[in-house]
Amino acid sequence: MSNLSTRLREIQERCDAATPGPWRVSKSEDIMADDASGGFIIASGLSWQPEHDFIAHAREDVPFLLAEIDRLRAIEQRLKVFADAGGLDALDAIYILEGEHGSL
Repeated sequence: MSNLSTRLREIQERCDAATPGPWRVSKSEDIMADDASGGFIIASGLSWQPEHDFIAHAREDVPFLLAEIDRLRAIEQRLKVFADAGGLDALDAIYILEGEHGSL
């Protein structure tokens, strides 16, 4: 397994183990996770708004980015199949991939 694959697997494992989102910044500037009881603090004591925003959005941003990496890797694998087959030009391959994966 490549270093990238290992790293992505580790990131995915951390995402899966983290408190479910969405997370948000409370009025008292704590990072909160919402649940049936109204929410609980994940992080407290940060004093700079960009840090709050980064942490609060990480719970949704990281899984989104991991899914996009998976999608692009699937496209890459299909392109390799097309290249190995030698029968399709690049435009034909793009049309097929867009049918399988939506907009490239």
